[in-house]
Amino acid sequence: MNVSRDIDLDKYPIHQLDSSIGLELIDRSRSELKTTGVLTLAGFLRRSVVEECVAQLSPIIENESFVHNREHNIYFDDQLDKVAADASVMARMHTTSLTVCGDQITSSVLWDLYQWQPMIEFIAAIVGKDRLYPMDDPLAGLNIKSMRNGDVTNWHFDRSEFTITLLLQQPISGGVFQVRRNLRSDGDPNYAGVEKLLEGEDREVRSFHIEPGTLTVFQGKHSAHRVSPVSGGRRRIVAVFSYFDSPGVRFSDEDRIQFYGRSQVIN
Repeated sequence: MNVSRDIDLDKYPIHQLDSSIGLELIDRSRSELKTTGVLTLAGFLRRSVVEECVAQLSPIIENESFVHNREHNIYFDDQLDKVAADASVMARMHTTSLTVCGDQITSSVLWDLYQWQPMIEFIAAIVGKDRLYPMDDPLAGLNIKSMRNGDVTNWHFDRSEFTITLLLQQPISGGVFQVRRNLRSDGDPNYAGVEKLLEGEDREVRSFHIEPGTLTVFQGKHSAHRVSPVSGGRRRIVAVFSYFDSPGVRFSDEDRIQFYGRSQVIN
């Protein structure tokens, strides 16, 4: 597959990052990410390619996806130091979605895009890394997340410094990506602010109404975020790309089973 034909390279010349237009794209993207904590690049993937991806993925999601159904707190951690289990910030929430792993879609535009070096170098430039690497984990490196009527991805912080998603299909209603930027820091857990968010009293929550084909980069380690409940008969479908600044990163078998219901790769 020729990935370069699938991306709108006239609008996003990620294959020419050393050129004047490439450097301008990097500067503009860095500025947006720094200012808002969320970078959205609408029309990154061509509409016809988005439709092809949805057509390819739909039967796999329907018949072969793993139902991720989890009770959790905002930290995905039940044993925070110096925080009582019944504290307000440890309130339990529910998340439900369907997951397709990368090893199920190795013959796809999305797999090729995830591995494409210009894509990797572009993301590295945006997030200020000298170099990034795809995960050495065919289950975890590329995931497809699908949400049905009533499904929700509830408030949480990410373990990773940044997250890259590519929206493929938006539901009839709901499924809105919402972010409370910089709610905590490495030195300040800001439990009072977290409690305010969970009680629905934080006025700094921002909602992003994203169109299919949009590439999104956001900093989720310190910014709480969620996807609001989906409504209607059309699924929300998003691809999630995971890169790291060191090679060889893999999930443990325990993590694989928790997130995907299996530890072994499909050959």
